[in-house]
Amino acid sequence: MKTQDDVSGLSLSVESFLALGQISLNQGNLGQAFIMFEAAARSGDVRAVNMLGRAFAMGWGTVRNPVMAAQCFQVAARAGYGWAMFNLADLYMQQSALERNIHRAAELYFSAARLGVTKALNMLGLLYEEGLEGTPDTAMAFRLFQMAAEVGDCWGCLNLGRLYLERKQFEQAAFWLDHAISMGFDDVYRGVALLVGEASCHVALKKVLERVQCLLCE
Repeated sequence: MKTQDDVSGLSLSVESFLALGQISLNQGNLGQAFIMFEAAARSGDVRAVNMLGRAFAMGWGTVRNPVMAAQCFQVAARAGYGWAMFNLADLYMQQSALERNIHRAAELYFSAARLGVTKALNMLGLLYEEGLEGTPDTAMAFRLFQMAAEVGDCWGCLNLGRLYLERKQFEQAAFWLDHAISMGFDDVYRGVALLVGEASCHVALKKVLERVQCLLCE
């Protein structure tokens, strides 16, 4: 495995370091991933600085350090990188390194969404549903979940399906929950299973439940 001293002498591009970091991450080699992201971040590239922030936030090959994560995200966010804005917003929501501030988080999610980070639309929907402006705004939440779902965000699909379930519009609920399954992963599958399990008497929802149960058993 490469050490920090080993990679310091390598003349690789930022793209190469980022690619190697992602490969290491996918393979579960978190220590190697951290080394690659740190090497890439020395260039000042905002993508690399953001990934280094993610490593500190998640504890990928290093001690979890929300303060360092926040510093990385702030640097990349100030440079206009949408994913750093999204990740910084998450820190404001979590109250880890930063004091909880849902309005600042919302501002960052809006900025990230304008830069094409579709997951930010789903987070904004959750904030409006919880009462960002003082009282819950389900209509605005619905529109934001719909926007997120229509551009392919699995959590947006799940939450849009959930609101359709609450409205007893089962066909539409089944349609979007099935989309969530198609684009999702284990956490999404479990979320869909919990939602559908409470209303699986409808034919379309039964099919969704059968599909997601098969995926969870794989």
